[in-house]
Amino acid sequence: MTDQATFKESSRRRPWYQRLTPVAWVLVAVLALSCVGCGIVGGNWALPQLFSPEEWATATPVPTQPTAAPTEGPTPTPTEWWEGDATATPIPTEIAEPFPAWWAGEMTQDDKGQWWPPDEVIEDVKENWYRDLEGAKLYLIDTKPPDYDAYEEHLYAWYMGEELESWLVILGRMRSGEDTIDFGDWEICLLSAQDFTADGLECTMSVSCQDGTVSEYDPETGALISQEERDYLGLILLRMRYDPADGHWKRFKFLEFVPPE
Repeated sequence: MTDQATFKESSRRRPWYQRLTPVAWVLVAVLALSCVGCGIVGGNWALPQLFSPEEWATATPVPTQPTAAPTEGPTPTPTEWWEGDATATPIPTEIAEPFPAWWAGEMTQDDKGQWWPPDEVIEDVKENWYRDLEGAKLYLIDTKPPDYDAYEEHLYAWYMGEELESWLVILGRMRSGEDTIDFGDWEICLLSAQDFTADGLECTMSVSCQDGTVSEYDPETGALISQEERDYLGLILLRMRYDPADGHWKRFKFLEFVPPE
C-alpha cells in the first residue's frame, strides 16, 4: 500500500494573524488599548462641541468699538508735555494799514490820460509844504538854541526816500556848525499837485513862492546873522508819496529847481 503524500503549509502562505508570535500579539494588544483610550478622550471633547445646545442657540452679537473715519489733512503733531499750557499765537499773514488810501478806487482819468484823485486829496498833498515850514520854524528858528533832535523827528514824519537821506545829511552839517540855518518866510506860495499814479499813491508837487524874506541864522546859538528880501523863490519840483503807516504825504524825491531869472 502506497502511503499518500502529505504537505505542511508554509508560513509564507498562512494568514498574518497565524504568523504572529506571542510577543507580537502582546504589542498589538497594547497598541489597540492606546487607540481606544485616545478615541474615548477625543469623543468626550468633540461630542459636546457638536451637539451642545449653545451651538444651536441664536448668537448674540458682541458690540465692537467704532473706529473713527480718517479725516483729510495732515496728521496733527502730538503736543509735548511742556507745551500743554502754552498759548498759540497766530502769525499774521498781512500787516493791516492804519491809514489806507481810501481814494484808490475813486481815481479818474481825463482826456489827456492824467489820473486825478478827489480834490481833498490834492489839498492834503499841498498841506505837506506848510507842515514842513511850521516844523522848521518851530525847531530851528523860534527855539534858541535850535532843537535838532526834534527837527530830526519832524523829518522822519514828513520826508522819506532820497529826500529824507539828503535832509539828514544837511541836518548833520548844521549840528556840526558846517552849514548855517537858512529860512524863507514868504507872503505868497503857489502849490499844485499833478502827475498822479493810477493807484493815487504818488504825484508831483510844484512850489513857487514870491514876496518873502530869506534869513540866515547861527547853527549853534540860533542868532540871526543876515536877512535878504526876495521877490521870487523860483520853481521847485518834488515827487511826493503817500505813507499809509501815518497817513502823511511825504517828500520822496527832489526832481528839479528852476531859479528865478
